[in-house]
Amino acid sequence: PSVTFNFANKGNGGQIIYIDDFLVKDTPLLTENNLLNYQNTIAVYPNPALEEVFIEKSNAQEETIYLFDLLGKEIMQVKSNQSITHINMQSIAKGIYFLKVNEKVVKLEKM
Repeated sequence: PSVTFNFANKGNGGQIIYIDDFLVKDTPLLTENNLLNYQNTIAVYPNPALEEVFIEKSNAQEETIYLFDLLGKEIMQVKSNQSITHINMQSIAKGIYFLKVNEKVVKLEKM
C-alpha cells in the first residue's frame, strides 16, 4: 500500500500544520508472527568493520556465533549468553565473511 500526504499552508503566515481524519486500517501492529520474527533478529555493526564488530541479539540466550569465509570455512566460533557480543576482528584478514547466529546469516565486510 502507498500513502500520500498533501500539505497546504492556509494560515496567515503561521507554521502550524494540522493533520485530520488520519486512518490506518488493516495493519496488524503486533501479531504472534511479528513478535516471533522480532525475537529472532540480530544486528551486526559496524559493517564494514575495521577492528571490532558487535552482534546484538534480541535475546540473551546462550548461542554460538560462527564466522565463515566465502568458501564456507569456519574462521571463528564464539559462545555468548549476552544480548550484545563484542568480537575482536584485528587478526582477521580483509574480505567478505558471514556471521551465523542460530539460523540467521549476516554478510560482514572486514576492511
